[in-house]
Amino acid sequence: MTARKCFGRVQLAGDGLHTPLLQPLLVGATLGTAANALGASVVATIDPGTTHLVRIDNAVPWHGWQVFTWWNRWLAGTRPFHQPTGGASLALAGMFAGGLAIRQIFAQVRNGTPPRDEIVSLWEPDQIVRPDRVGPARCTIPNRLWLVGLGHLGQAIVWGLLTLPFQGERYIVLQDDQWISVENEPTSLLVNTNDIGRRKVRVAASWLDHAGWTTELIERRHLGDIRRTDHDPAILLAGLDDVHPRRILAAHGFDYMIDAGIGRGTRDFESLQIRTIPAGASIEDLWLDQPQQSQRERLMSQGAYADLEREIGQCGVIPLADASVSVPFVGAATAALMLAQLARLGAMSHAQALLQLELGSPAMVIGGEAAAAPAAFLGGETFILG
Repeated sequence: MTARKCFGRVQLAGDGLHTPLLQPLLVGATLGTAANALGASVVATIDPGTTHLVRIDNAVPWHGWQVFTWWNRWLAGTRPFHQPTGGASLALAGMFAGGLAIRQIFAQVRNGTPPRDEIVSLWEPDQIVRPDRVGPARCTIPNRLWLVGLGHLGQAIVWGLLTLPFQGERYIVLQDDQWISVENEPTSLLVNTNDIGRRKVRVAASWLDHAGWTTELIERRHLGDIRRTDHDPAILLAGLDDVHPRRILAAHGFDYMIDAGIGRGTRDFESLQIRTIPAGASIEDLWLDQPQQSQRERLMSQGAYADLEREIGQCGVIPLADASVSVPFVGAATAALMLAQLARLGAMSHAQALLQLELGSPAMVIGGEAAAAPAAFLGGETFILG
C-alpha cells in the first residue's frame, strides 16, 4: 500500500496470492484480491522490468536492487540479504519493516543509496537491539480508544489497528472535522479516489466497522468543550499537526494520551516524535510554546522558505524531481511504534514519555524518561504471539 501511494505503480508477485487474509478488510478476502483493490498489479513472477524489489523470501533469483524485510515477534527491520523471519509475530512488526523498506527505495531514488541493514525493537525502541530480545509472547492491547485526527497519521493508526487480531468487543471514538480532498488520496492509507468528498471519519469508520469495531463519530473539532465521562475510553490517540489542540487534549482527563507528530520539510520529513502523557503530567514543556512557534512561522514565511513550503504542500508529501511525491511510509512506521506503546500500557508497563526517531537511522532512537505505568488495568484483549 505505501509503495503504491508513494510511487504510483507496484506489482505483487508470488504463489500465495489466494491465501485468505487473517483479518477482514474492506478490499477483499484474499491477499491477491486485496492487493489488486489497493492498486497493485498482481503477477505470478517478478517482472523483468522491475527496478526495485521488496522481498520476504529468497525463492526466486533476482539480481537487481532489492531489500529484504525481516521481523521476529516485536523486532522489525530490513537487510540487504535474506534472513528468515520469525514465527507467529505481531503484524505491527511487519508494518514497520515494510515502511522501512519503502523508505530505503525512496532514498535510493533520491540519492542512489544501497539497501541497508536496519532493525528496531517495537517493544523496547530506546534500547540497543539484541536478536534474542524479541519481546513478550503474550500481550494485551486496550480495545476502547478515542482517536483524534484522521489525516495522514490518523489513517495509518487505523490501518495498524486493522492488523491486530481482535476477536472480542472493541470500541473507538473517531473525531475529525475535515473532508477528503484530491491531495489526500496519495497520502492517506485508507483513501481511494471514490472517497473524495467524504468525511474522513466516515471513511475510517467504514474500515473499522467491517473489521468488527463499534465506532462512534464526532464530526467537529475538540475545543475543550467535550467532557469525557467515566463511560468513555480512557486512552486518547492523537495524530494532529497543531500544538494548540494537543495542549487542550492533554489536559482533558484521559488516563493516557499517546501523541505522535512527524516532520514535513525536506530535511525532517522522515522524523517522528511519540509522546505518552499520563493524566496529571505537566504539559507546559511538551511542545513549543507560542512565541517560539511564531518565530519559526515568521522565518518560514521568508523568501526561499516560503517557496519551499508551498512546494511541499500538505503533510505526507515531499518534492522529488520537481513533483510532489507522497511519503505515507512515515505515517505507517510511526503508527506501528505508537501502537506498540499502547501495548505496553495494556501490559501495565511503563511507556516512553518521549521517543524521537529518524527513519534514515532508526536504530539511533532518542528516548526520554519513562511515563508512569498504569495503576489499574486499562482493559483490552490478550494475544499469544508465539
